[in-house]
Amino acid sequence: MRDDLFASPLRKYNIENNEEFIKYSNQVWEEMKFSLPSPFLMGIKDIGPDLTQVYTDTVETFLTEIGCYETHTCNVDAMILKVLEKGEGSERLDTLPSHYTMIHYVDIGDDNSSDTFHHPCRSILNALRPAAIDEWKDAAGLYINQGDAIIFPSFIEHSTFPVKSGKRVTITLPLVLELNE
Repeated sequence: MRDDLFASPLRKYNIENNEEFIKYSNQVWEEMKFSLPSPFLMGIKDIGPDLTQVYTDTVETFLTEIGCYETHTCNVDAMILKVLEKGEGSERLDTLPSHYTMIHYVDIGDDNSSDTFHHPCRSILNALRPAAIDEWKDAAGLYINQGDAIIFPSFIEHSTFPVKSGKRVTITLPLVLELNE
């Protein structure tokens, strides 16, 4: 876990059975890649019970770690499959109004490049930054391996550098916590 980037930590988990996610993602992408504009973004309705259970287990671990497992439930608002090919990247984005975001890095291709997570107070930091001091950073990269899942507060912006070779496949899940009644 990187807890030195922001006041809110980013948590990193490894997804078991990642090969099954690669097969699933490649199948969907091959079937739909000419039906949608590039970069490929598609909402997923059903990934099957085996793959869903892996995400359920990861979210339960996360809720336990933040002390909310007994008091809250977590709803997944959507699942978004994103495939970036050579030269494609993602600009700064967030997944508000969800509470947390989980990004599963299904396939990172040949790049081994990281996403960049941007400080939520970037504009304030830049206004207060002393001239000619480069120590103040408003963004930091996070080293990512194939099969990793990152969970972070949804207000934190993130972006992806253009893919240099191969393709980069992620599944994003916006997570909403609700207090148990």
